[in-house]
Amino acid sequence: MEAGRPDSITWEKLAVIRKHPVTRISINPQTMNQKTLDIIGRRHTVEDIRKAFADARELGFDNINMDLIVGLPGEGIEEVEHTMQEVLSLDPDSITVHSLAIKRAARLNLFKDEYKEMTFTNNQRIMEMTEQYAAKAGMFPYYLYRQKNMKGNFENVGYAKPEKEGIYNILIMEEKQSILALGAGASTKFVMNDRIERAENVKDIKNYIERIDEMIERKKQGYCDYEKTGYNIIQFSLSKELQHGMMVSILAGELARKAGLSEEQCHELSIAGLLHDIGKLEMAKYVYQKGQKPLTIEEIKYVRLHPTLGYAITSQNHYSDFIIKSILYHHENYDGSGFPSNLKEDEIPIGARILRICDVFAALISDRPYRRAFSWEKAVAIMIEEIKNFDLKLFLCFLEIIHDEIICERIRTCEQMKWDLEEDTLWQ
Repeated sequence: MEAGRPDSITWEKLAVIRKHPVTRISINPQTMNQKTLDIIGRRHTVEDIRKAFADARELGFDNINMDLIVGLPGEGIEEVEHTMQEVLSLDPDSITVHSLAIKRAARLNLFKDEYKEMTFTNNQRIMEMTEQYAAKAGMFPYYLYRQKNMKGNFENVGYAKPEKEGIYNILIMEEKQSILALGAGASTKFVMNDRIERAENVKDIKNYIERIDEMIERKKQGYCDYEKTGYNIIQFSLSKELQHGMMVSILAGELARKAGLSEEQCHELSIAGLLHDIGKLEMAKYVYQKGQKPLTIEEIKYVRLHPTLGYAITSQNHYSDFIIKSILYHHENYDGSGFPSNLKEDEIPIGARILRICDVFAALISDRPYRRAFSWEKAVAIMIEEIKNFDLKLFLCFLEIIHDEIICERIRTCEQMKWDLEEDTLWQ
């Protein structure tokens, strides 16, 4: 929930939000420079920001985002750095760094003559500085988007601590998330399978007060229609996930053997291959509401929680350390560009390096909701183009095993496998 700017946040509102319960809120200071807040007409103070944040923590909110704006009038790198220092001293769980985009009805646009002598500065150096501060606070970038009229032609970037990513933010960028909006001029959006319906509130305050019952009724009707229609954010087939796991299991065990690992490690990598995406099951429960089938997160390609969730599940079920770490780090890239920990080269456990190669290949040669399967030759060519992601020695071993006739036959058997059980039965 957008808790809003500090001048609209009260203890009573936060208590109501917490009671229902909302798990993630956003408190938006925009800047921690009082002079700038006064210039842009904000009615809150820096101290109000600190108090709102402290109140939220005291009420038990453990996932708080804070929105900042770079490019505000009169602010350069020193002012932005001050804001970063002040905000991060509060220890939020995530921040979103916005590059100033002046909307038509914004004060900065309506009263532009008042600001014509001021500079609106944003540049690569400032954006890199915000990224460095986020990294020091243990946050990594997990989503970005662009708006019209942005200063410096940069992006808005969301940074979060591990497991504190705002899935909602990712979904709304893809028009896959319904939004309940409150207040004058706000627009509620119901995302359904075949359409998007909106319920807009009037902007004029007097009309808003007089017509509040009408607008509430419109939302109720929209929600009823939404409940009847339902909406699946993404497509999922458990049978296909099982098929994918079996393919990765076969490939991982054989690649481990080719790479000279012990027979015990080969066996454990076969297990890890089958279970490597088990975190998606937990992720599905997190994303979906009561009464909806659990679905995978195939389309939500920036949601990076499933390796961490897989780690938690396998740890709780007492799998070996070798299996657990192979699953946790199976999305790490050899050049350090992967997740969840940006490990590189030999920092990545060898089991995870093996799973990375096998997982990518198995995904490429399988149908996905957004594309048909690639041929084996095309899949290898794509992986060679992205060779920086893989351990080259292991990749060369991999090229040998996928030309072994027996292994090829086992993989093709998985590709052609049909499941007799219905999808619901498989879930049970």
